[in-house]
Amino acid sequence: MILPPSIHRAVLVLDILALLVCCAGIVQISRKAGLGIGLKAENERVYCTDVRDLAVAQFFNTGDCLSSLAGQEIHHVDDVEFVLDSRNVGDTVQCTIERAGRPSAVTVAAVHYYGPSYLIIVVIVAGLFFFVGVFVFLRRPDDPAARIYHFGSIGTAIMLSTTWGQYATTPAFIGISLRVVFSTMYAFVPVLFFHFTELFPRKKTAGGRQLRNAGLYLLAAILAIANGVTFVNAAATGRVADFHLPQEVFAITRWFMVIIVIAGLFMIRRSFLAAGEEAERRRLRWVVWGLFAGFVPFVALWVIPSLVLSYGFVPEEVMLLASGAIPVAFGISIVKYHIMDIDLLLNRSVVYTVVMAVLVAMYAAVVGGAAAVVTSLTVELSVIASAVAAILMALAFEPLRRVVQHWVDRRYFRVRYDYRRVGRELLDQIKQAPSETMLARQCVDRLGAVIPAEKIGLLAARADTLEFEVLAQSVPPDAIPPHFPETAKTVWSGERVPLTLEQYIEPGVPYRKADEEVFRQWGLALVIPLLAKDARLMGMFLLGPKKAGTRFSSEDIDLLMTVGSSAGMEIERIRLVHQLLLKEEEAGRLQILNSLKSDFVSYVSHDLRTPLTSIKMYAELLRPRVARGDRKAKGFLTVIQGEADRLNRMVTTILDSARIEEGAIRYVMQETDLVTIVRSVLQLMEYQFRKEGFTVDARLPRGKGKLPLRADPDAVSEALINLLTNAMKYSVQNRSIVLTAGRKAALVYCSVRDQGTGIREETLPHLFEKFYRDPTLPRKLQGVGIGLSVVKHIVDAHAGTIEVKSELGKGSEFILRFPAYTRQRGGKTP
Repeated sequence: MILPPSIHRAVLVLDILALLVCCAGIVQISRKAGLGIGLKAENERVYCTDVRDLAVAQFFNTGDCLSSLAGQEIHHVDDVEFVLDSRNVGDTVQCTIERAGRPSAVTVAAVHYYGPSYLIIVVIVAGLFFFVGVFVFLRRPDDPAARIYHFGSIGTAIMLSTTWGQYATTPAFIGISLRVVFSTMYAFVPVLFFHFTELFPRKKTAGGRQLRNAGLYLLAAILAIANGVTFVNAAATGRVADFHLPQEVFAITRWFMVIIVIAGLFMIRRSFLAAGEEAERRRLRWVVWGLFAGFVPFVALWVIPSLVLSYGFVPEEVMLLASGAIPVAFGISIVKYHIMDIDLLLNRSVVYTVVMAVLVAMYAAVVGGAAAVVTSLTVELSVIASAVAAILMALAFEPLRRVVQHWVDRRYFRVRYDYRRVGRELLDQIKQAPSETMLARQCVDRLGAVIPAEKIGLLAARADTLEFEVLAQSVPPDAIPPHFPETAKTVWSGERVPLTLEQYIEPGVPYRKADEEVFRQWGLALVIPLLAKDARLMGMFLLGPKKAGTRFSSEDIDLLMTVGSSAGMEIERIRLVHQLLLKEEEAGRLQILNSLKSDFVSYVSHDLRTPLTSIKMYAELLRPRVARGDRKAKGFLTVIQGEADRLNRMVTTILDSARIEEGAIRYVMQETDLVTIVRSVLQLMEYQFRKEGFTVDARLPRGKGKLPLRADPDAVSEALINLLTNAMKYSVQNRSIVLTAGRKAALVYCSVRDQGTGIREETLPHLFEKFYRDPTLPRKLQGVGIGLSVVKHIVDAHAGTIEVKSELGKGSEFILRFPAYTRQRGGKTP
C-alpha cells in the first residue's frame, strides 16, 4: 500500500509533536525530586539500603525504616516517589525514621533523583529510538512492517523520556499529562511490537489475525485509560492511599507487556522456522540480536524483578544503555540487513556470553570452595583464592572458547560451519590438483554436495582463444552449453561478481544481469567467473536453479566466489607450469632453484636459528660465572653475543625476504615512537659499531620529545638496521655515520648518512630490486642484494616513502618518511 503524500506529511507532523513531548519529558525527569538514598521494600516496610547524597548523610543510616513521609504512611518504594513527585528539588519534607525500634522525625531537603549521567543516557537512547524510527519510515514508507516499527520506536522514545518525573508543575496539567502519556506508551508499545512480528519479514496469513490484533489494541487502550484515570484521581488528592490503585493497574500493565513480549518472541521463532530464504532468516537474526542484547535483559533483569522484588537486578542506567541495541538492530534489519555480518555478530555474542558465564562460575566455585574450607576468609586467604581463580580463568579462556565456538558453529550456524569447512577443504584440494580436469572434478563434486543445484559445471577458457570447453559437470553433457557465448568474456570487465537474474539471487547481493534468453535456453541460474590474478577470465562455474526453488544466498555466493577465485588462479598456475615443463632445460632449472630455495629457508629456520639460540643462552649463563677481574673472558662473551645477534639479524632479513615473496609477511600496526625505535636500534647495534670502529652521531629531538607514528616497531627497527649495516659496509675510509630523526609537517622522518663510496647515478633506479648488485663494486663489498628490497617493502607497507641522496666518492643518505600519528579529540585516530 502506497501512502498518499498527505498522510506522509501528517505522520511527520506527529513525529515533530512526539519530539516535543520527549523534550518536555526530559525536563520533567530532570526536575524529579528524591531523598538521596537507596530504598527497598520488605513486608510493606521501606528501608534505606545506602546513602547516595552527602547532603542527607546526617539524617539517614543504612537499615533505617522510613515509616512516613510528609505526614503519610509509606509501605512501598513507589509511595515515596509519588509523594516526592509533587515536590520541587530543594523543598523540605518531614520524614519519620525508625532506627533501632525508636521513631524520630527529621526534616530533609529534597535533592535531584536522577544524576547527569542518567539524563545523558536517556537522551542518547531515546534519541536513537526516535531518529531510527523516523529514518526507517522515510526509507520504507510503503512497508507495513516499517510503519508499525516506526510508531513502536517513537512510542519507546516517548516512554523513555516521560518516565515517572515531577507531575506537580505550572501549569499542573502538563506534568500529569506526561505521566498519562508514559503509561499509555507502556501499554501500546508491546502491542506494536507484537504487530510488527506478524508483518516482518513477511505478512502472516493466519486466520483471525486482524480480530486478534484489534482485541490487543483495545485491551491496551483500556489499560491506558485505567492508568490515566486512576493516576489523575490520585494526583488530585495527593494521598498515598489513593495511589495504590494506579500502582496495581500499572503492575497489570507491566505483566501485560511481559506476556505480549513473550508472544512476540514466539512469533519471531515461528517466522524463522518458516523462512524459505536465507535473506529472511538473516533479517530475523538482526531482530533476535537486538532483543537478545537489549529487550530481553530489560524485561528479565528490570521489569520482572521490579514486579516481584520492587527493585531491578541491575542499575537502570545499564538497562537503558543495553536497550540502545534495539533500534540499531531493528533499523538495520528493516532497511539494510547486509550492512554487517549478523551471523558473525550473533556467533561471537553467544560464544563469549557462554564462556564468560562458565568462567565466572569457575571463579565463584574456587573462591566459594576456599570459603567453605574455613569458617571465614582471612585477607590473605581471600587474596590467594582470588589469584588462583583468576589464573585458572586465564588458562581456561582460550581452550574453553574453542570448544564453545565449535559447539555453537555446529549447533546453531550449521550452514556457515559446513560452508567454511567445505571451502577450506576444497581450497586445499585445488592447490594440490595436478591437472585442470582433476581440479574441475573436485570443484563440481564438492560444491554439488553443499549447494543443491539442478546442474553444475565448470567451463575453462582455452588459452589465447575465445572458446570454452567443459572440464566437469554433474549432469549429462547435453545439459551444459559446450560453447558459452563469446560475449561472456567481456561481461565482467574484471569485476568479481556473479552473472545472474534477479529472481535467482538473494536481495542485496551485488551481481551483473545476465542474458535472460540464454539462461532460459540452457536452464541456467548463476554463472561465477574464474579469474586470474590480472582479472583475465580463465573459466566459469555454471549452475542451474536450486532444487528447492529458493534463491542463492549470500553464503552460496561467498563460497562460490571464493572457490572460483582460487580455481581461476590455480588454472592459471597449472597452465604456466605446463608451459614451463615444455622446455626441459628451463623446467629443470626451475625445479633446482625451487629446491635450493626451500632447502635454504628450511636450513636457516631450523638448523641455524636453533644453535644461535643455544649460543646466546649459554653465553648469558656463562656471564655471571666469569670472575669480575677477568676482562678477557668478558670480552670473549661480548663478542659471542654480539656476533650471534648480528647473525640473527642476517637470518631475519633472509626469512623476511622469503615471506615477502610468498606474501605471508604481516605487520602488526600500533601507536609507537620513532625516537624510541631509533634508540633501541642504536643500543642493539652498539657492539657492531664498536667492533668495526664506527662513530654514530645521533641527532634526536631534545628532552622527552617524541615522534609518534602508527607502525610495526620490529619492522621499522629492521629497516633501520639494514640501512645502518649498509652504511658500515660501504664506508671503508671514513667510519662515521650521522643518524637524524625529526618531524616536518605531517611526516616524521629518519635519515642515515654515511661518508662512504657513494652510489652511481645509473645504479639508483635498480637499488631496491631484489638480488640486484652493483657490478662495478668490488666483490667483497657486494652483499646478497635483499636488504634494501626488504626496507622498501616495509616502508611501502607503512604508507611511507624512501629517498636516496648520493654522490660518488662522498657518501650516501637514505631518508625514511612516515605519516605522523595524531590522536584526535575523543581518542579517535585520523
